[in-house]
Amino acid sequence: MVSAHKGILLECDIPTKQYLVSLNNDLEPSDKFIKYDLDDTHLFVQAGEKEEQFLKEALEKFHREVTFIAPQN
Repeated sequence: MVSAHKGILLECDIPTKQYLVSLNNDLEPSDKFIKYDLDDTHLFVQAGEKEEQFLKEALEKFHREVTFIAPQN
């Protein structure tokens, strides 16, 4: 039997995916956003405005923290 799930397929690098999995693991069961961990670079997550906004803010914060900009001389 075929079943369909509404969601968003995310493709990202391995460190970003691990960050998202870590965030998801820290949440209460009712707030978890990852539906399926597909492989090293893909996640299937819940589709909703709340989840999309949370992911956008979390990813922006993560990238600000791990991105290094070399000084210009």
